[in-house]
Amino acid sequence: MFYILAGLVAGFYASMVIGFWLAVRRFGKLHTAYREDEQVFHLDVVGVFWALLVPFWASYDLLGVRLPFMAAEAFSSWQCVLFAIVGAIAAVTMGYFNARERFTNPTHAGMAESALRYLAARQIITAAEVAHVLRTVPLPVAKGIAK
Repeated sequence: MFYILAGLVAGFYASMVIGFWLAVRRFGKLHTAYREDEQVFHLDVVGVFWALLVPFWASYDLLGVRLPFMAAEAFSSWQCVLFAIVGAIAAVTMGYFNARERFTNPTHAGMAESALRYLAARQIITAAEVAHVLRTVPLPVAKGIAK
C-alpha cells in the first residue's frame, strides 16, 4: 500500500518534469534553455532520480532485485518502505523548491504554456541584463563615434 502511494506521488512528479522538458524540446529551445539555466535541468534530473528510487525499493522488497555493490544481507521490509517514502518526499521537495511556477497547470496544454512562459521569462531576463550592461558600461567605440 505504501509503495503504491509513494509511487503515485513520485510518478506524478516525474511525469510533470519530463513533460515540461519535452514541451521545451517541442519549441526547439532545449539546448538554449539548458545552456542558459543548467541548474534547473540538473536539479530536475536529480528529482527524477529520487522518484525512480521508489520503484527500485519496491522491487528490492517484493522481488529481491539487488545491485551488485549492495550489502549481502537484505534490508527488512520496513526499511525498504521507509526508503521509498523518503525518495518520494525528496522528489516532491526537490520539485517544490526547483519548479518555481512551472507546474501550476499539469495538463498537456498547461505544460506547453508553462514551457512557453519559462522560455519567455528567460529571454526577458537576458534582454534586461543586456540593457543594464549597455547603460552602465562605458563603450570606448561609442565615445569615438560621438566626437
